[in-house]
Amino acid sequence: MFSGPRTDRIAEMGRTLGIAVGDNAIRKAPSTAARLEHQDGRIAARRWCLVDLEALDFFEALVELRLAEPHDTAYRGLAGVAGVTHLLRTGTERALAIVIYERRSDEQALRAGLGEFARIARWDVLEDHDETPAVGTWRALARQAAERERLITNPARQ
Repeated sequence: MFSGPRTDRIAEMGRTLGIAVGDNAIRKAPSTAARLEHQDGRIAARRWCLVDLEALDFFEALVELRLAEPHDTAYRGLAGVAGVTHLLRTGTERALAIVIYERRSDEQALRAGLGEFARIARWDVLEDHDETPAVGTWRALARQAAERERLITNPARQ
């Protein structure tokens, strides 16, 4: 279950950081995390791995797609194509995908895989991809929620 510092030590660390952390919250943390991960049959908090594609010398592209009929089936099919890292659907036949591939020669195979479920309307190789804005956004949203729930005892120190 929980290993590491004792709950009284964690509560003390929380007070130092200006965060209200009680023994009950600490004991419930593993079950709360599990509940969030599978809330209402959906995954509310996903495990994720951020990969430095530039360090791996991978290519990345933003692909605009027109889904085949039926759209729901095509969208689910696209999610299973190796190389698709993100998939966005507008509610129409239009979808956007972020794809990665290691070699230029892999691009054709990826295009063929996408082509089984959609027509490729546009393929733009990305020059840069920065996830750091997401960190600031989630940090701000977490802070707002913590302030609303009165979990932060000293917001000025945050």
